[in-house]
Amino acid sequence: MKKQFYFAANEIKISQRKWPFIILMISGIILSITGILMVFDYIRTFYIIEKLFFGTGIIIFAAGLLYLFSSHQIIVSINSSRGIIEIKNLYLLKRVATAFPVIHFSKIAILEQVKVHKKNVVYTTYQVYLESNTFTSLLLFEFPSREQAIELARKLQELILLDIYYQEKIFKKSNSKIKASNVPDEIKLSGDTRIKKIQKESETVLKWKNYYNLLSFLLISAIIYGFYYITSFIFIHKDGFNLENTRAYIISGIASFVVVLVFLINYSKTKIIRLDQAAIKYYTKICGIKTGKIQMHWDDIHCIRNAINAPVLSVFSKEAYSISQEIMELSAGKNEILKQKELPDRVHSLESRQLKIDVNALPVSDRIRLEQEIHNFMV
Repeated sequence: MKKQFYFAANEIKISQRKWPFIILMISGIILSITGILMVFDYIRTFYIIEKLFFGTGIIIFAAGLLYLFSSHQIIVSINSSRGIIEIKNLYLLKRVATAFPVIHFSKIAILEQVKVHKKNVVYTTYQVYLESNTFTSLLLFEFPSREQAIELARKLQELILLDIYYQEKIFKKSNSKIKASNVPDEIKLSGDTRIKKIQKESETVLKWKNYYNLLSFLLISAIIYGFYYITSFIFIHKDGFNLENTRAYIISGIASFVVVLVFLINYSKTKIIRLDQAAIKYYTKICGIKTGKIQMHWDDIHCIRNAINAPVLSVFSKEAYSISQEIMELSAGKNEILKQKELPDRVHSLESRQLKIDVNALPVSDRIRLEQEIHNFMV
């Protein structure tokens, strides 16, 4: 889903496009009401049409509402007088805030991110980070064009007075440094957390799951009922059981089973990080089965790249950083044939030498908690 970006006064707003799903919900309501009117003969039509309208309306209304409850808006507010950058995750029924002192960051960085399509087509995006002196960085936004990234960096510089770096080289120096009274020394995190921390004698274990509430279960149930309603009332109740109707009923049952199975797998999926004196280990546990286990020794780690809106937190190895420098030099060259030939392999190599942690279900405050826990073992 594409993200929208707005800059107003001292705020940056990042949100997912919600209007297609609002239209979907309205369409679902219209179809359901039309179906009810048909059932009570306020609108005369065929039996199949009225049941199809009502059942389809339930499905698309529940699907649209489910998306709206799971989506959120991110607002980055900058208070120059207090020297604070506040990042808020605004969900439909909840707000989670994280406050950073400006002095936590040392520069604004723009990095070119070389990516590869499935058909080995190379393209570049432009990422805007806030970087600290502790080998950690926070990705604010990713743009398809260089001009958009530079525009955001310049507007940030006006507010937090940090130097701008482009591809790790100075791009624009700040004429002054921020002067604020009573600047906090530490990052202020929200009291609510989705992360369960288990402190053992020789290691720290961090666990979290995808977030679902009672409403999510009810909406999933409504979607399943919609499929059941269409099959039962259109095929079975009208003509009784025969071979074709039985097939339709079985297909509907299988579809409902798949929806429930996918939901249960996602609900049972637990992300786990284990930190000990030797290494960081990360894996996913699904119904008690470990999958995707990966680890990285502390001596191999170069930096941590966090993000306010991207689905992963990346731990860069020293080898990964070295490859990223090679990609940077190669992409800056003028030999397009060489780029198309060598960049795909370099990019794939870079991806395989990072430890990528799935943080898609976590607000910014919990992403920072993970970063702090990992960083505490690095130093």
